Amino acid sequence: MSCSTTASAALAWALLSGCVAVAYRREIREVPPEPARVEAFEPGATHLGAVIDALGAPLYVWEGAAGGVVLAYGGLRTREWGVEVSIPLGDQGSASFAYDDAAARTRGHVLVFDPELRLALVRAGNLADLRQEFARRRPAALEEDVAEAAGRGGP
Repeated sequence: MSCSTTASAALAWALLSGCVAVAYRREIREVPPEPARVEAFEPGATHLGAVIDALGAPLYVWEGAAGGVVLAYGGLRTREWGVEVSIPLGDQGSASFAYDDAAARTRGHVLVFDPELRLALVRAGNLADLRQEFARRRPAALEEDVAEAAGRGGP
């Protein structure tokens, strides 16, 4: 039996003994602001209130690294086709798991404000990547704090 015949037979067995699902998925989450509206804001001059009045509520709000505020505006539009093949492996049940992080696929604008709530910087791109760049990182715990919380006391 040739390789192509064996592969064809295996594919036919899988399709006949299992389940094949074809799906079209369209997802729309939020609508990003028009780039011209975002570009109209002037760093150093535009106040946080003016941005919210112009663009409305942001998708995300983060504490900025320098004590300011970071707002994220964006949207997601996707269209995709998919095929799923499920093959029973015995009399036992089967399980599946799906996880979707929409923020990892959402593109938009991040507006960074200083502690006086004046616009300092505007950046466009993937919101998950921009969050890593601008959101405040939590401080790491010190060993003695961890030991004290565990009830063992300090060093």
